[in-house]
Amino acid sequence: DLHYPLRRQRQMCIRDRLTCDHIICKNWLDHKGLGGKSDVFTVYDFATSELWGIPVTMLDTWDTVEALQFIAGDQSLHVVYADRSDAIDKAVKYLHGMRKKPQPGDSQSNGVIESLNRRLQEGTRASLIQAGLPICWWSYAVQHWCFLRNIAPDTTGVSPYFKRHGENCTAVSLPLGLGVCYYPNKTKYKHQHKFQSRLCYGVVVGYGLNLGHTCLLYTSPS
Repeated sequence: DLHYPLRRQRQMCIRDRLTCDHIICKNWLDHKGLGGKSDVFTVYDFATSELWGIPVTMLDTWDTVEALQFIAGDQSLHVVYADRSDAIDKAVKYLHGMRKKPQPGDSQSNGVIESLNRRLQEGTRASLIQAGLPICWWSYAVQHWCFLRNIAPDTTGVSPYFKRHGENCTAVSLPLGLGVCYYPNKTKYKHQHKFQSRLCYGVVVGYGLNLGHTCLLYTSPS
């Protein structure tokens, strides 16, 4: 069958099959993460094995749309599998994707993302404990853990990042809360003394991705 390789390539295209869910993080005291984040929108890509955890302020349609657009970038969505959620349903329709609904009578049959949610929560808790940061930093810790997971090679020696971009990430894997010295932005920081060090001290709180998915290191001044 001459069309089989083409079909096989089509099945493995990025963003062809996604599964997603929401993790409600705020407790009964309404304790939110930094930036006013209250929940996490988790997405898993079957083609690349990438897992994202994006903190959101509300479980509404527009926060979900922004999260999916950040993940997809300039690529279009195809099939998104999710439990019953009006926000996800409307967001997928807005982005012209197709949503695959769960089995009738079972609104929580998405075992893949549920298992990954537990792993994400365990990894985030471990990162916060290792860094010695308070619980309010979870909104940074969850993204940091997901990024390190995506750039780490799997059992085959290939990372999810490589499957998506075709090259390994050049960023160095740094633990959350690592103390670093860095040159600050000149437009945002002025030295108080002529003999003061031109370096500032801070801690690593995560990585960022711009439109080209180039890694940017985030630090928090101490």
